[in-house]
Amino acid sequence: MPLVLTSVPDLVGGVSQQPISQRLPNQCQAQTNAMPLIVGGLIKRPPTNHVSEVTAVGGASINSTNMFTHVVQRDNTEQYIVMLDGQGDVKVSELDGTAKTVVIDSGLDADDYYIGNTSGDTGDIANPAQTLRAFTIADVTYIVNTSIKPEMKTGSSDLAVQSREKTEAPFEALIVLKASGVGNVWEVTLGRDGVTPYTVRVTHTVTDAAGGAVDEDDNVNPVVPSIVEIAKALALGGTGYTNLTVTNSTDNFGGGSTTGLTNFTNLNATAKNGVIFLEDVTGAGPADFSVVVENNFGDAGFTVVRESTTFFSDLPSTAPHKMIVKVEGSPETSVDDYYVKFLADGETTIGDMKEGSWVEVPRPGVATDYDAA
Repeated sequence: MPLVLTSVPDLVGGVSQQPISQRLPNQCQAQTNAMPLIVGGLIKRPPTNHVSEVTAVGGASINSTNMFTHVVQRDNTEQYIVMLDGQGDVKVSELDGTAKTVVIDSGLDADDYYIGNTSGDTGDIANPAQTLRAFTIADVTYIVNTSIKPEMKTGSSDLAVQSREKTEAPFEALIVLKASGVGNVWEVTLGRDGVTPYTVRVTHTVTDAAGGAVDEDDNVNPVVPSIVEIAKALALGGTGYTNLTVTNSTDNFGGGSTTGLTNFTNLNATAKNGVIFLEDVTGAGPADFSVVVENNFGDAGFTVVRESTTFFSDLPSTAPHKMIVKVEGSPETSVDDYYVKFLADGETTIGDMKEGSWVEVPRPGVATDYDAA
């Protein structure tokens, strides 16, 4: 029986640890000092060449015994050797031995480095070559200490950050006006435990040229009130609006009182661009409140956003700066839930109502700062 059963064109399949029956014909069990090439076949591994001594900045020699080393190759011109001695020191050199200056973040505690202790005491890594690992993605190199389990920073300041950077979750709501029409009535009712419910009604009235009521004989093309004006009337009350009348439940809508939603007990109401922002301002601690809206359009006229909303599209383009809302998505699962924060255009004052955009953020109360040690 011949010893060779089949021909092997090359061994470019490399080394395989699978059983012989499962290997490809061009794979082998071991290659010592060899390199498979598609064109050149199996050749001897190229040797290493001594180029230069890797030194510290200033030319001093480095004791690289047991140092962890990592090669960063960004392109043909940017190639570096990163070395860590396990005592918090990081050295970087080009491949020709030219030392580079390394700047450590001044915000880190020198006695608490993740990669060793610069003071040379118990924080040292005894065997950095075995303990440390590194990998590079684009222009960022990550150093991993395999002996330390990553943890979040205790007492992290972001644990206290709630909507509008409050220390505890505030009770707040957005009322978004979406439609307007002639002769419509808009009502918002606020409630709170132990407080009489309070309703503000804004009515659009159409008048003829003489200011009287319109009948069938009048040739009138009435002006549709803007949602901006309606929102202001609901929130602030008062008079002087274009064919809009503000009444409320304090006098059974008789017209004797024209105060708006901001007149409700311990509540602040502001309006801008057709959006009403309601905020509890109870002095002895926040208290929840309910919001019920009604008008002739039904659900198409208003959208109320509390701590959460089902659809991202319900969020308005005007809101208080740094307000946080949960987008629940499908009510059947929590997998698609996420949180968004409103960032007003060019705004730095927290809570100011302006136009802006919503960006995704972590859930309030979740630590996001890693313990650098």
